[in-house]
Amino acid sequence: INPDERHGAWTALDDYNNALKLIGSHRAVRVKNVTDKSLAFKAGLKADDILLAIDGRHMSELVTGSGQALPGLIQLQVDLVTRTGPVSLDIIREGKLQTLQMPLQ
Repeated sequence: INPDERHGAWTALDDYNNALKLIGSHRAVRVKNVTDKSLAFKAGLKADDILLAIDGRHMSELVTGSGQALPGLIQLQVDLVTRTGPVSLDIIREGKLQTLQMPLQ
């Protein structure tokens, strides 16, 4: 996240500053959009959510700062192929930490 970016949900400076505190030194990904009827949509993910972790794996294990996939992301994708239950998504929405459950069906 670029500290100079202030989009959508970051219209309230307090929410923005709180999100930066929650992220700390971890890498995070800002969701730009969510496709209708996708698994992310079914989980309740929204544009401007800040994604911190998928299935307990921090984004710093999954992607580089420039968005390139790391081996952890490839392993996560392989793991999810055989998974039957939901996957947790740790996010920040409007300055508050939340965990969503993404169904895999």
